[in-house]
Amino acid sequence: LGEMTAIVRFNVRNNALRGTIPSEIGAWTSIINFRVENNMLNGTLPTEIGAWTLIDWLYAFKNTLTGTLPTEVVLVAVE
Repeated sequence: LGEMTAIVRFNVRNNALRGTIPSEIGAWTSIINFRVENNMLNGTLPTEIGAWTLIDWLYAFKNTLTGTLPTEVVLVAVE
C-alpha cells in the first residue's frame, strides 16, 4: 500500500475487513477522501496520517479502533 503514493480517494467501507491500518498509508500525501467505516478494523490510526495535508473526509467509524486521532490530523482539521 505504501508504494501507491498518488491515491486521492480510498473507499473500502462495508467490506468486513479485519486487522490494523498500516502506517505505510502515511505516504498517500495526495489523499482527499479516506473511507474505511463499517469494517472490523482494530488498533489505532497511524500517526503517519499527519502527513495528509489535503485530507477532507476521514471516515473510520463502526470499527474497533482505539486511541485518539493523531495530533497532526486534528491540526489539519482546524486550519
